[in-house]
Amino acid sequence: MFSNILTLASVAIALLGQADAKKDIYSTTANGAGIVAGVPSYSKGFNARFFDYPQADLIRFFDDNWVANDYALQIPRTSTNGVTEPAFDFDNNFHGQHIYSMYNINMYNVMLELQGYFVAPETGLYNVRIGDVNDGAFIWLGNGAFDGCSQQLVANSYDDVLIALRGAGSHSSYVYLEEGTLYPMRTTYINIYFGSKFDFEIITPSGDIINNFEDTIINFDKDQLEVCISQHYGDQIVKTSTNVQYDAKYSSGSTNYQQSVVNGQTYLIENLYVNEPQSTITTTLVNTFATTSTMTAFSNVNGVQTPVVVVIDQSSAPVEQLPTANAKAVTVTNTGKTIPQATGCSLNDNLMKKYPGFHATLYKYDGGFGFLEPTYYANEYTTEVTLGTAKSITAPNFSVHAFLGVTDTIYGEKLDSWKGYVAQLTGYIYAQETGLYEFSMDYSDDGSMVWIGTNDAFACCEPDNIPIDSKNSALFFEHCQEQTKGYVHLVEGNYYPIRVVLVNWYGDSVLEMSMITPSGAYVKEDWSNWIVSVDDHQDGFCQA
Repeated sequence: MFSNILTLASVAIALLGQADAKKDIYSTTANGAGIVAGVPSYSKGFNARFFDYPQADLIRFFDDNWVANDYALQIPRTSTNGVTEPAFDFDNNFHGQHIYSMYNINMYNVMLELQGYFVAPETGLYNVRIGDVNDGAFIWLGNGAFDGCSQQLVANSYDDVLIALRGAGSHSSYVYLEEGTLYPMRTTYINIYFGSKFDFEIITPSGDIINNFEDTIINFDKDQLEVCISQHYGDQIVKTSTNVQYDAKYSSGSTNYQQSVVNGQTYLIENLYVNEPQSTITTTLVNTFATTSTMTAFSNVNGVQTPVVVVIDQSSAPVEQLPTANAKAVTVTNTGKTIPQATGCSLNDNLMKKYPGFHATLYKYDGGFGFLEPTYYANEYTTEVTLGTAKSITAPNFSVHAFLGVTDTIYGEKLDSWKGYVAQLTGYIYAQETGLYEFSMDYSDDGSMVWIGTNDAFACCEPDNIPIDSKNSALFFEHCQEQTKGYVHLVEGNYYPIRVVLVNWYGDSVLEMSMITPSGAYVKEDWSNWIVSVDDHQDGFCQA
């Protein structure tokens, strides 16, 4: 008994003697380091682990590496989760305590770890404050807490501790956080003997005091991470880039990821190896950040995993509103085709006369229901009477409000559009860069069909030779007055045949199309830098 009293006295004297030492009260101001992540589900509150601590042991207590890392080498005596109100204050620990919805927990001599992701509700400087502690507490928020993606503790993490306190009293540190980012947060607490107390809070930039963390701390298993991107204060919004490598040997996809910073911009690069995709879908997701990206994924078609191009529109929402797996539905707008590698033409500029824009040919409409039939768009319209031709159509989009008996001017030709007509546009897309081009029919009345590349648009060296039965090779067919998109891979320096056919059954007519290049250039009103037509040529001007 006497020896126990001496031991307790020694501990008390040691704590009093160290209370004002610089080593034992550490506070700082830091910039937050977190992650941008996509997870299908998560839980609220800290995860808690309790470890045995040797009674009256001051060696571990003052060992920075032990309180920051080495304690985790032990096997926890117990654990729990969903801790939203972590503060506690027990005067007497000679009996087991009721803590975090658990009963008979030994707090007499204990090492406690709390861990989770802090969801910053606003951008600014946060005050992280320890109100009081008995005997020691340490808090990390951002750097040093744990790796946000792997959820593993990092070595030498005491170097990044935000606030450390061995002894009683109230102390604060500050950290700059950005709204919507997830910041790894970890606290460790040691009770050497007698009473145990740990009281801490976070004060937001606008002055709100957080000591109930139900809305600001989340947890999830690392296997649930769909995307995980490191995000530090000052970084711009993280962008996602996809590199797709086509190879016939990949019957199923192979993916790896890497992170890259280009001109100060952080990119998550997905390297995807797939067979050649043949279709496109559009999906809508909700995430902690807003962006639109195009990538190749897989669709289950009749039990076969088939690669498709997926356009992902992600809208921004607070992390607590992230969708569950069941809510993350795919919205198919319209299905077009992806041509992995279009067949282009090598044209000799010295042996041809070319002009910017499309070549237009107008045909009489047959008056029946051909506007519903893909075969009619593909080639049957060419048997109709030609109403006129025009060249240098650099602004192909138009909208005509037709009236019976009143003529309208379309591509320079006057015609009674009310009775219906067919408009054919042909030319060559000159690829100024290599990559995936998006071609969109934003609206057409009554229907449209588009071909890009290959001899199905027209014979590479014979632009007036329209192939027979080319409906199956069209990039897309649209007759429901809805936006439809198709994708085609073009190689810089080549010319690619393009054919657009609009069929107007009767009444009003509209053609509204656009193109987006791999680098994001949006082409809609003026096509003069992208489309050329051949007016005259000499032999040998073209190589398919």
